[in-house]
Amino acid sequence: MSYFLFAAYLLISLTGLMFLKQGSKYLSVSWTNPVLNLNIGAHLIIGCALYGVSFIISLFVMKRFDLSYYYPIAVGVGNVLVSLASMFVFKEHIPFFSWIGILLVCAGVALINFGKFSG
Repeated sequence: MSYFLFAAYLLISLTGLMFLKQGSKYLSVSWTNPVLNLNIGAHLIIGCALYGVSFIISLFVMKRFDLSYYYPIAVGVGNVLVSLASMFVFKEHIPFFSWIGILLVCAGVALINFGKFSG
């Protein structure tokens, strides 16, 4: 159950970020004295909701894992997933050295997992 929550946190967080990125394209803020006009769309609202849900799930995940195990893996895997999703969804370019970084992050996550189960 704990690993399922961990995976759910990562996927919901990733999905929330994708919605926030998409919604940010249409975000506009203007000031017409004395009124602040904030134009947000459905993508931003959905993204905020998903990101909020992922935050709540992360609290339950933190309760079940050591922080020294949970946080580096969450950040590392999260960064890799965001990079890959950005490449496929938003057609963003990932430079060569970023690919090397992604491989190093994957190696680091593997070492953290190896350390968790061997020590």
